[in-house]
Amino acid sequence: MSDFISDKSIAAVGEVNLLNTIDRLEKEAIRYAALWHGIEAYFEARGERAVLEGIIAAVGFVEGRDD
Repeated sequence: MSDFISDKSIAAVGEVNLLNTIDRLEKEAIRYAALWHGIEAYFEARGERAVLEGIIAAVGFVEGRDD
């Protein structure tokens, strides 16, 4: 019986850790999206779309994408 309780306790702790990790990643994603929109707005306002497109291409290359 104690093994069963231990397994359940371990599973509960793991679930809490997973949920905390997901929450943290969601917050980071929101922060990075806001940062990206700020960068995009900066280069658009300066009329430097080519620089922005270069950044997008570099990020796509690093991530293994071809946007």
